[in-house]
Amino acid sequence: MSCIKRGLSMILNLLKSLRIHSGNLAICPKCGKASIVKSSLYDGWLFPNRFACIRCGYSGYLVMELEKVEEESVVDSDV
Repeated sequence: MSCIKRGLSMILNLLKSLRIHSGNLAICPKCGKASIVKSSLYDGWLFPNRFACIRCGYSGYLVMELEKVEEESVVDSDV
């Protein structure tokens, strides 16, 4: 029974990692543009997220995601 729990836990962690995180930029896998919108108001709540590209017409569950990189303070090595 613990093997089943472990397997379900791994699947849940995988699904959580596939979510689009807030603040990150969703990119269309077909045209490479950032013109992705959710296809329904119920996506992510009642149904899995389904995305649509308003530029090329792509519709699907997978998108590419660009993470925001926080600016690090640059320290001059000569000082």
